[in-house]
Amino acid sequence: VSLDTLRADRLGLYGYERPTSPNIDRIFSSEGLVVERSLSEATDTLHGHASMFTGLNPATALAAPDTNNLTPFIHPWVLRLADVLHGAGYRTAAFTENAWLQASLGFAAGFESFVEDREPEDPLATKGHISETFTRGISWVESHRDSPFFLFLHSYQVHEPYMPPAEYVFPSPKGAPRSKLESDLYDGEVAYTDRWVATLI
Repeated sequence: VSLDTLRADRLGLYGYERPTSPNIDRIFSSEGLVVERSLSEATDTLHGHASMFTGLNPATALAAPDTNNLTPFIHPWVLRLADVLHGAGYRTAAFTENAWLQASLGFAAGFESFVEDREPEDPLATKGHISETFTRGISWVESHRDSPFFLFLHSYQVHEPYMPPAEYVFPSPKGAPRSKLESDLYDGEVAYTDRWVATLI
């Protein structure tokens, strides 16, 4: 599960006092592994995920843009995690949203099913659709639960624009500056995402 732009410092298990992530806190503090320090090969979605999928530095995994391809893409010769698992007999599926994790950029290799939830009017938008994405993922798991499987879910739900459902909005003080308003809306997106992580688990 990749929750694009989710900040560790907005989760209770990393010390955040606002109750944004009760389910994530419970699940990962008791049944998972909490990493206190980690480093990424890149700070953007495309390069960071290319590295995660291949185990390579982005400069090695990605072909440089040229006149035919204006965006870097994963070299066809690079072995990806999904290739390895599929070759070992795992059923493989990925459900992604908008923007950078595209089949056309090489992310679909090794996946039997690779579904991109894109907004036709703006396929590079970063508006999240976690309810649709996770519902598709859950449905796929239910139909493949008797086999070893690798499911990859990617959501931009906590990425701007911040528009959580009304019941997840943390109210801002009257007259609060824009930065505070956005911070409170971000926390609402985290809380909404937390609900879907619990549903998935």
